[in-house]
Amino acid sequence: MTYPPSQPIRSRMFLPPTGLLIAAVITFFFKKEIFLVISEIGVQFGGLVTFIASYGLLALAVTAGVLGAIGLVGDRAMLHRLVFGGAGVITAYLSSEIIKLLVREERPCRMIDTATAMICPNTGDWSWPSNHSVIAAAFATAIALAFPQLARFVYPVAAVIALSRVLAGVHYLHDVLSGLALGVIVVLVVIHLLRRFPGGSDSTRLRKPESDPHHPAGEAGKDSSTVPA
Repeated sequence: MTYPPSQPIRSRMFLPPTGLLIAAVITFFFKKEIFLVISEIGVQFGGLVTFIASYGLLALAVTAGVLGAIGLVGDRAMLHRLVFGGAGVITAYLSSEIIKLLVREERPCRMIDTATAMICPNTGDWSWPSNHSVIAAAFATAIALAFPQLARFVYPVAAVIALSRVLAGVHYLHDVLSGLALGVIVVLVVIHLLRRFPGGSDSTRLRKPESDPHHPAGEAGKDSSTVPA
């Protein structure tokens, strides 16, 4: 069994995260006002918001795990693409942690005196960018590139997870917008770089059994011997 081929990394893929970065810059200048409006809404749905903000990432992690299991038994090319994407997810998370330590922006729940749906994280757990948003966007991008048909599912889920962090009162809006952008960009760059290594592209192709000249189908299957990945 084969699955949808991987998508090449194209420059247009960087347009959405660029838009998110522009939106983050704009909202930064109104961060307090935006935070108060959104977090107040979050308080009205405290239980649901807290659940999504705390455990929403599991939906994407489980999706990636299921695809990995399918790839392991049915399509090694897709598994290979997921491994590349996983490297991007890890790199995105580490990049986010480094940026947090350099910027050291305080959480809004520490700077603004207002009720929030979630308990404010400990001092030293910085706000910008949002790690949850980075990881959500990174997972979504890795999954979408490995299995394009799931893009319509994983990207909205990542957006909901990111928004829930603002609704929960633990992030500014520009934190999550920047986090989403960072997650997408890092995964795209990492996968692009990994594909440039020897075997990075060829190993994402599958060969059908009938393409083997010794197979009973002989030369008949040679024209359709590879499925692009």
